[in-house]
Formats: sequence, structure tokens, C-alpha cells
Amino acid sequence: MENNFNNLLLAAINNIAKEKKIDKEIIRDFLLESIKKAFIKSTYEDNIELSLDLDTGKLEALKLFTVVEDDDNFDEYINILENDSRIKDKNLKLGDIYKESFDISKEFRPQQVGQILQSFKQKITEISNQRVYKSWTPMINEVIMAEIEKEDKRGNFYTINLENQYDKFGNALEPTLGFLGKKELNPLEELDVSKKYHFVISEIKEQSKFCPVILSRASEKLVEYYMSLEIPEIDDGSINIVKSARIAGFKTKVLVQPKVKLPIEAASICVGPKGSRVKNISELIGGEKVEIINYNPNLIIQLTLLFDKTKIIGIDVSNDEKQVTIVANSDAILSMIGKKGNNVKLASMLLGCSINIINQQDAQALGIKFTNINDIEKLNNNEEIVEIENNKINDEEINFMNLDENDINDLVNESNDDLFDLDNENIEEFNDAFKDELEKVFNK
Repeated sequence: MENNFNNLLLAAINNIAKEKKIDKEIIRDFLLESIKKAFIKSTYEDNIELSLDLDTGKLEALKLFTVVEDDDNFDEYINILENDSRIKDKNLKLGDIYKESFDISKEFRPQQVGQILQSFKQKITEISNQRVYKSWTPMINEVIMAEIEKEDKRGNFYTINLENQYDKFGNALEPTLGFLGKKELNPLEELDVSKKYHFVISEIKEQSKFCPVILSRASEKLVEYYMSLEIPEIDDGSINIVKSARIAGFKTKVLVQPKVKLPIEAASICVGPKGSRVKNISELIGGEKVEIINYNPNLIIQLTLLFDKTKIIGIDVSNDEKQVTIVANSDAILSMIGKKGNNVKLASMLLGCSINIINQQDAQALGIKFTNINDIEKLNNNEEIVEIENNKINDEEINFMNLDENDINDLVNESNDDLFDLDNENIEEFNDAFKDELEKVFNK
């Protein structure tokens, strides 16, 4: 049994050293610790010393006895008499430690050997996870491409192969496995084993016994990543994603703003000619709707950009901007709230406030004093005029989507003329007209 026991130990060390890329010496120390704990649990004796030869797999076990005189306190499990015939070293004196070799493999049944190896592997996994945690934690919210290794038999999760992965500086990341749970899937997608997909790194678990890197295909960060791929102005920093919110399989809403002076609204740039850019992004996430909205720091105006303003009667915002009441036409409330309340949920996630939509009768009954939509539109129109005046084109600032300066200035002039006539024209119609003009230029 001793040879078999030694072979098991050596095989375990070699396999785990190769798999986890951990020094054999570290593995040996953890293994000896596991064996000692199992021995103590089985015999209640802790006076042992263990060593292991990494070349032969030979395990040497020594029992430690304290040399004592013959007296009433003698304990044969931990003491040895100074005149005991087993003591060959005549230099040993009272109080010294006498070491006696014994075959520890005889102390364990085959089942206990398996338990030792299991305990030992768990310790190695903990060490490996610590290394993974340190290596992968800076990657949280980053996007990687990796291959699906296997699917759970019940379809509850996927295991993702995370070998040969690198951070943005080109440094190799610790090889490990990723976990893609059911809640992090997009219900519109069907994933295939052995295929590669993009994943967001959402969490790293230091104490995981299985896959320490938690991945997602349902995160809004994935949509932001695809936007950076499909929209050059986001990739180069001309347009900034202020905030995004996603309910995977339903819709993603994204707030954007320009970081340089542009004559064309940022949302229109992101949507692209005839919606081509946003369509490409949608196709990458299973056809999920992607709505891109211009950011406005004024909460009330931002709400009119998130909801159909033609259905809004007025808006009331609490002093701390944490509570919002939108007063709307009764027949429009359900469509504004959306299926399962998802439209309101997305808006709340974007703005960080609670949103309640009620009709005018209920608002009056509750004594809610709201800002009328007409006053909100006047405020919005004034802001747009100021923004255009501040964003006049010059030769050095704009080189945008292959438009020449004449094309851009024509758009700006037409937009200015329309803006000053907004009192006589519905703001929504203006936006549609503006986009039509953009498409004319894009399609030249």
C-alpha cells in the first residue's frame, strides 16, 4: 500500500503543478499539511513530522517522543523513557526529542486517502484563485472575446475557457475558467459551445471553488463596447457615453454628449444614416432595441428626451431630484410605462431617480404642482439656440464623417432658421426634418 500511496501523491503533485502552474514545493507543503490534519483527525495524535521527496514520491513520517524519566506522568503516545531500547543515540538526554519512523499509509483507509487529496486540491484551488483574483480584478467591466467550453446539462450556465487572455497593456492574464450564468444571458440569443463571443467581466470571486471570473452578455457595458466599435466618434472620444441602462432582451438606452464642437447632435451621429450604425449594434446583441438619446444636464429636459413629449402634460421634480412625477394623458400612460414597467425602469436607472407617471386628474387630487410642457419646450429651445451659437464651425475644428465645410454650414444655417420658428412648429417635427437633412448629405 505504501508504494501505491506514494504514487498517488506524486501523480497529484505533478498534475496540479502542470494544471495550475504552481511550484511543486508549494504544492508539497499544502499536501503535507492536508495529510497531517487527516492523521490528527484519525488518531488524535499531533506529534508527527512529515517530509516528501519530489523525485520519488516517497513520504517519510516520523513520530516525535519526548525523552522522560520513569514516573507517574509517563504517556506512551508522546513520551519515551530514557532507558528505552529503541533509543540508539546515546547523546539524547532528558527533554530531547526522539524521532521514530512509521508507515503513515497504514493509518488511512482508501477512502481517507481520497479525502486527503480532495482537501489538498481545495487548498491549491484557493491559492490559484488568489492569483486569478489579483490578475483579473483590474479587468472588471472590460470586454474580452473567449470560447464557450461547455454548457451545463440543465442549461443553467456556461463554462468559458479563459486561457491566452491579455489586458489592455498586453500583459498575460492568469489562465482560468469563466462562469456565464443564466441571469447574465441575453434571452434573444442562442450561444453555441466551441464558438467565441464577447463577454463583459462583471465580477471576480476570490473564494470560488469553480469558475472565479463571472462573465455577462446582459451588461450594458457590452452595448457600450459595440458602440465604440461601430461609431468612430465614440472610439476617438469626440462623443462621450454619459450613462447607459439595459434590460437584456428588451432594450438598451444610452445617453450621449459631444466632447468637441459639432454641428450635428450626438445622438444622430450615433444612430447613423438611415439608422445604419444603431442597426449594426442591435444585430450584435440578438436584435435587441438600442435607443440613443442626447444628454442634457437639466433633469426636466432630459425626461422630455427620454419619453414622448407629445404625451406629457407636465413634470414635477423634488428638490433633491430623487423623485419625479410625470403628468401625462390618461390614454398614454401604459405605453409610456412600457411592458412590465421597463421604460420607466430604464429611465430611472439612467437618471438615478424614482419616476411615477400619473394623469392630470390624479395630479390635481394630490396637489402636485408641475411645470407645464409648453414652458419646458421654451426652455429647451432657448438652450438649443445657445448651443448652436456657441458651436459655430471653423476650419480647424471639424472634419466629420467625410462632410465638407459647406455641407456642414448648410445644415447649421437651416437648423438655425428652423429653431427660431419653433413656436409655430412641433419640436418633434423639427427633429425629423433635421434628420432628413442629415440623410440627404450623408447619401450624396
